[in-house]
Amino acid sequence: MKVLGIILAGGRGEYLSSLTQVRTSAALPVYGKYRSIDFTLSNMVNAGVSKVGIITQYSPRSLMDHIGSGKEWDLDRKQGGLFILQPYYSPYNPSMGYKGTADALFQNINILRRGNEDSVLIGSGDHIFKTDLTKIFRYHLDTAADITVLTGNKDGECGMEGMDRVVCKNGRIIKWIEKEKVSENPEEGDCVALGIYFINKFLLRELLYSAVPNGENELVKGIITPNLSSLNVREYRYNGYWRDIKLSKKCYFKTNLDILNPEIRRELFYENGRVFTKLKDLPPPKIT
Repeated sequence: MKVLGIILAGGRGEYLSSLTQVRTSAALPVYGKYRSIDFTLSNMVNAGVSKVGIITQYSPRSLMDHIGSGKEWDLDRKQGGLFILQPYYSPYNPSMGYKGTADALFQNINILRRGNEDSVLIGSGDHIFKTDLTKIFRYHLDTAADITVLTGNKDGECGMEGMDRVVCKNGRIIKWIEKEKVSENPEEGDCVALGIYFINKFLLRELLYSAVPNGENELVKGIITPNLSSLNVREYRYNGYWRDIKLSKKCYFKTNLDILNPEIRRELFYENGRVFTKLKDLPPPKIT
């Protein structure tokens, strides 16, 4: 795929309290040897994405130590490869920090200028799922979508109750309900938005230039929602296993227990490619 991958991995996950005191939620351990970012990153690599930018901000040391040069994901290469997009001081960013997801993309606009990719795939580093992203990309192209959003059933388990909802008509998203407003009308919305987006790279640049300088710093609230009527924003319904571990300690704990389910284990580790991670070859312990 001629696609640029962007992983949002700068959040703390406030509901996890002490678990993310010294690391971002994308660096939390899951299933023993893995970190949560491994799944989104491996999904991209398995789909043929060879250029990935990881946006970091909160306490990134553990994450950067884990990712390294990207060797374990075959991203230590001359063409494309892995980019760590850390906030830095500049005339355009005197506060030295990202104000939101759209602002983070805008401050790293150069990565959207370079390369021959036509589309951008945006995902989150703390979502646990496994799928063939090439199918979603083909749907994105076949429907001539400006933006394609991965969606799931709103009656899903752990994590989905804390997500934005969308209203769809013939596969097109016509209304976006932010999670803060879901309680006002719990029955509204066909499904939940899972935080995975395909978007035309040139369109994304234009939207960022028009929104962020005017104070719209969030990708959904400032860019996607205001343009639902003017853009072809499509949904791709996903029915597989999916968890957002940052929503609560209970969800994080249950996600780790889910690996005991043979069907979930098969879906995560034996279908749609491998899950890559950094391995540490340590000597066995001796207990005396």
